[in-house]
Amino acid sequence: MNTPCPFHELTAEAALTWVDNLLYSEKGHRLSDLERQIFIGSWRGQTYEEIYPLNPQYVEKSVGYKLWRKLSDVLAEKVSKKRVREAVIRRMNSYEELPILHLGLKPEWQHGRRIRITQHSPNPVAQQSYQLRVSLRQNRDNRKTGR
Repeated sequence: MNTPCPFHELTAEAALTWVDNLLYSEKGHRLSDLERQIFIGSWRGQTYEEIYPLNPQYVEKSVGYKLWRKLSDVLAEKVSKKRVREAVIRRMNSYEELPILHLGLKPEWQHGRRIRITQHSPNPVAQQSYQLRVSLRQNRDNRKTGR
């Protein structure tokens, strides 16, 4: 039975948090405020003019260009303004343990066995990951029951 991907209901803000944490865990830096604005606008299908009306050419040719190169690097595929949503969703789907690895966590090991991160984990990123997994699971269950 094919179930729809829960990430297609992902909000722009949740996707931004996920991508920003992935970037931080892999490269050690976060997105700038303007890059965040471009990401959210692109996720929502806005034009550069709508995202940053003061100077859309600058945003497209400089900041946007660098943002897509940066995201292409961490998402391991070519990312563009029109392809950002699909690229993020594909990367999120590429791991079995949603979205722990993408929120800046390394798998935790104890006595040679991998341990699960729960809502009681001391790391705030682990708690965020747990809450996102719970939310995605609830959305999936609500779709199944028709609520």
